[in-house]
Amino acid sequence: MSARACAGKFEDAAALMGLVAHAETDAWLALSLASYLNLLPLSRQLSCLSGSLWSRTLQARGPAAPEHLPLLKLIWNVRVKGKWPSLQIWL
Repeated sequence: MSARACAGKFEDAAALMGLVAHAETDAWLALSLASYLNLLPLSRQLSCLSGSLWSRTLQARGPAAPEHLPLLKLIWNVRVKGKWPSLQIWL
């Protein structure tokens, strides 16, 4: 939804309630996706593996080192896609 279309929703009570329902649906979708992917345990594991503080990760300050990204890609491939990396990468 564009910003212009969103601004038009504030003129009518029924349209505003539709916007609120749309935002609530988006919030539930994001919550269920985070629950499905186990993002809190995953973020804690990545923080511990890379040596970052979990509080920094939760506050979205970013990792202290760029090791988070390869670890996230590895765990994403293993958990979601079911792909294990080839041994040639690790040797």
